[in-house]
Amino acid sequence: MPHTLLLIDDDEISRELIAALLAPLGVESILAESGEAALERLREGAATPSGILLDAQLPGIRGLRLIAALRSHTHAPILLISASEVAAELRAAADAFLLKPVEPEQILAALDSLPILRTTHPPQPHATQPAANLIDPATLEKLRSRMKPAALRATYQALADDLAQRLPALDRALRAADHAQVSAIAHTIKGGCAMLGVSAARDAASSLEISPSGEDAQRDRAALHAVLDALRARIDSNLL
Repeated sequence: MPHTLLLIDDDEISRELIAALLAPLGVESILAESGEAALERLREGAATPSGILLDAQLPGIRGLRLIAALRSHTHAPILLISASEVAAELRAAADAFLLKPVEPEQILAALDSLPILRTTHPPQPHATQPAANLIDPATLEKLRSRMKPAALRATYQALADDLAQRLPALDRALRAADHAQVSAIAHTIKGGCAMLGVSAARDAASSLEISPSGEDAQRDRAALHAVLDALRARIDSNLL
């Protein structure tokens, strides 16, 4: 499928070279020399990427902080690139990791192999009543085309049951300020919700995984509980 790639790298030669190599493959590149520049392009609506290629070693905002900021503006998958290995938590926060030198075919293969069908519109802020945009329409339509209604309903019921089991453990970890456990539970929640297009839960879990304490963590916790209530209501109303 065609891609528009937001390429974030402070090295001009690397940016231009990757963009030039991708162009014959039908990939449009939006170039940003820093995390700040990339966020500005997203805020202004100048970039609606289907993927982000992010250098792991940037000046200014970078790493986990930059990934979290990018996710607050777009659902596009983030491919982290570096000339050397990076910390495990940084790799976990991204959707894929590629070691430089990177071939354009590797980039496309990584993007196309990701199991998550993401939208290219900015995500909605975490809400306490996320029912209106509970499930990404494109993901739901794809699943409907591949599964019988009963199987589809059972799949989302399994997700609701899993959330119902994990959220009490998440609440206990938050009360105990066990940040490692909070991040671990959030990471697990993120995976299932992402696969099934439950965007509000995916975004909240992703944020919680990166920032497992403070006011934002309580906001993300509330969002996850609200998603569970909305998901149960949608299943009970047979609206899948």
